[in-house]
Amino acid sequence: MKLSFYILSSIATAFFLQFPIIHLENYYSGEGVIFDKTVHYPFVEPTYSKPYNPNIEDIKITEKFISEHYYEYKTNILDSFHLDKSVIKSKYKNPKNVINKYYKYNRQYAGFINKYKLKVALLEDEVEKRSFSI
Repeated sequence: MKLSFYILSSIATAFFLQFPIIHLENYYSGEGVIFDKTVHYPFVEPTYSKPYNPNIEDIKITEKFISEHYYEYKTNILDSFHLDKSVIKSKYKNPKNVINKYYKYNRQYAGFINKYKLKVALLEDEVEKRSFSI
């Protein structure tokens, strides 16, 4: 519920502040909004250093990385909490299955530079928040 409110308020903010709306048909059928570095990043990241504006190339790299590494990413999270990894279906080792799973969802993108000077692109949709170094 809290995440849904955040997503709706973010989309409304994007509409009124005119953040760029993008469409990446190879990854999803909805719309994506790119938040620039003026938007306060609402999550706590231990390596956060400063905001940055992700560009379309950063976003494409992130979408590609997510589709190719989703299974590994999800199983590592479950493993870190000593939870059963078998709940993640092995079909998600195939990038096309990951794209199909999230194809109908809108996206939100933001970015920051971490303390190691790496760009981190954040992707959030109606299902979950994911972040990856690019």
